[in-house]
Amino acid sequence: MLQRLYIHNFKTFQNFELKPQGKHSSLLLGKNGAGKSSVAKALQRIFPHNLCHIYLNQ
Repeated sequence: MLQRLYIHNFKTFQNFELKPQGKHSSLLLGKNGAGKSSVAKALQRIFPHNLCHIYLNQ
């Protein structure tokens, strides 16, 4: 289970921290250009062979 995600100097993020609340977090909401896809791509780099899937719909 992901407890904390910290992104430094990746795409548009300089210092970004995400602490999911609860046991399962599966949704990122935000305006266009907010960085939702960048967070998903960072997670794909961290967990490239994970059993869970990250879907990007652009």
